[in-house]
Amino acid sequence: MKRQWILFFIVCILFAWTLHAAEPASVNWSCVADQEVSATAGHVIGQPSNGTMLVRDYTGTLTTGDGPLGKYQRWWLNANWPDDTTASPDRYIEFIVEPEVGFTFHGTAISLYLNAGGTGNMKASLYYSTEADFSDPITLIENKSVSRDSAKLDEFAINAAVDEGGKLYFRIYPWLPGGSTNTGKYVFVQDVTISGTASVVTLPASALWELTDPGAGGTGLTVATAGQVEAQDELLNNTEINQYTGPAGSQRVRIAGNAWPALQTTQIDTVFIQFAVAPKPGFTLHVTSVSLGIAAASIDYMKANIYYSTDPEFANPTMVEYSTGIEGNYLGRDSLTAVSATDEVTVNSGETFYLRIYPWVDNDPSVRTGKYVCIKNVLIGGGIEGNPTAASVVWPFEADDSPVTTGPLIAENQMYSDAMKFYGTTQLPTTDTGETVTVGAIQTVSKVWNAEAGPTDSLYFQYAVAPKFGGTFFVDSVSIYIGGWFTQNLRAVFYYSKDPTFTEKTLLIADTALVGSQVAPLGASLSETVATGETFYLRVYPYNTQAEGWAKLVVVKNATIFGQTIGVTADPPEVVTTDVTYISTTFAYSGGTIPSDGGSAVIARGVVWNTDGSPTTADSKTEDGQGSGSFSSKLIDLQNGATYHVRAYATNNAGTSYGEEKVFSTLEALRPPTVTTASTDNILAISAQSGGEVTDWGGDSVIVRGV
Repeated sequence: MKRQWILFFIVCILFAWTLHAAEPASVNWSCVADQEVSATAGHVIGQPSNGTMLVRDYTGTLTTGDGPLGKYQRWWLNANWPDDTTASPDRYIEFIVEPEVGFTFHGTAISLYLNAGGTGNMKASLYYSTEADFSDPITLIENKSVSRDSAKLDEFAINAAVDEGGKLYFRIYPWLPGGSTNTGKYVFVQDVTISGTASVVTLPASALWELTDPGAGGTGLTVATAGQVEAQDELLNNTEINQYTGPAGSQRVRIAGNAWPALQTTQIDTVFIQFAVAPKPGFTLHVTSVSLGIAAASIDYMKANIYYSTDPEFANPTMVEYSTGIEGNYLGRDSLTAVSATDEVTVNSGETFYLRIYPWVDNDPSVRTGKYVCIKNVLIGGGIEGNPTAASVVWPFEADDSPVTTGPLIAENQMYSDAMKFYGTTQLPTTDTGETVTVGAIQTVSKVWNAEAGPTDSLYFQYAVAPKFGGTFFVDSVSIYIGGWFTQNLRAVFYYSKDPTFTEKTLLIADTALVGSQVAPLGASLSETVATGETFYLRVYPYNTQAEGWAKLVVVKNATIFGQTIGVTADPPEVVTTDVTYISTTFAYSGGTIPSDGGSAVIARGVVWNTDGSPTTADSKTEDGQGSGSFSSKLIDLQNGATYHVRAYATNNAGTSYGEEKVFSTLEALRPPTVTTASTDNILAISAQSGGEVTDWGGDSVIVRGV
């Protein structure tokens, strides 16, 4: 199957939220028995109907009988209706819809039965908004006459984009012209539905091979990635690079051995250049754009076929059809043809997207040498989608109290109150299997226990876990092996919270006796959503029913928090420090390369330096733009004759990372440059050729050179 490709060159991928795979979604409130949501479809959540008015009961009938679902939900003021000429902003009935975590919602329709009871004069205005304060509502209808005689379904088309974490609010503002001294005037509501589509949230992802001259600080074969993708360096299969002197400094590639076969009229299947990108484990990549620049050098009859595939054997590739604007579709010699595609290819976790270029010299009667295909700026871009992933963290206590995570989670070492601390490890049997295992032991700092009737706030140890940036962690259960060591008088209570102060906490495992000199399994199920920026804390409060002295300890094994993560998570970027060059008395040059942004756009980058070692962004630094790729930096205000430590840094929303540390010393003073003389050749009667090389600039720019 062939795809038509658009001939304009995409030079970058916009870093904005994108959507994929829209599916129907809706929330319905029947309003015949309670204020709760009656039904949902798709990846949306509804909240109970609410507002500033009150629901009196569910006995509403029209003069002609019940509504389509039975008797109506009756809203009232429980007071006299004022004499209004328009809707009051303080009197409304509200319905709210929001997308599930990892999704967006596009609202397209609202429908309901809206009637009145006890009056034929009721009016209402209907609005919707995505703002919580309803500061900029969109009108559905104003001054609607609300019938008490007949049921009619009101249907409205809407256009509401609700991002992940946002909400769609629908409000009914009723009023009664002329007012009433009788409280028995009602708004009847039934069968309210908000519908639309829900889409998985994706974040931008791309792989860029600039293919610039590495001898001049370019990228060579290497790739720079953005988003949660992994890419391979450019692969040359029976091809080889010959300089970077094609149009616009593009990479010149020739057949291996520099001999293109004669009379070749089709591609050579074993001669190609390949670019490959894949989603990281736990993610799905939706490739939506491919672009590159392509040309020929030293020949007018070079052709190239371009294909893509997710099959590593390339058994069934999709061919890229493009036009160079030259008869025969030969590659141009003087400028790059910009080619880009906007079709979508889904690359599942474990798969790879391959792009191949197959060049050949077309139908030449002779074997040709010194002929090249030229390529530059190969870009594969699209969106990355986080797949629901089982995730957990366990504190095994094999040697210390550090955690082991599975999935995109961040966990801390076991933490302790000021009155408790980690003692070390020992070996004890489990009660369920009898196997002797290594366990962690926890003591009181005072080495004594007071007799207590229950847990105290001063004695606890704690486990903490959070999703990586961009993810949400749904905690569903915890388990632990726990016991007492040299005592049978210990007990414990388990709580959890997202509040680090535990001002608000939830009981998980009630007061439990701990077995002596063994560890017994305990566990519990729960349902807690931990968003980006939040942390889940599991806290154990041990206490002793007797006053006991030293060597009475709590022992634990395999404290585990289980759940599932969703979302496009990110890590701090990868960054490499460039060697320090052009060192002078008060300045020097360095920089860095960011091969991967870690899954979140780089918002700051540069180099940091100090005289002590391990410099950070709290020390002297440069600020050299944003994004992945290479950058150069100038270190200024240095002291002459001093030794400095420098390393590159890069920051995204997940944190800051640093490259390897480089050490250099500034010059004591400027000095004459060092230069070597080349041998003399091409000697003629009145001329000869020589030259030289400046091997050390001496700390200042060389302003004159020659022989």
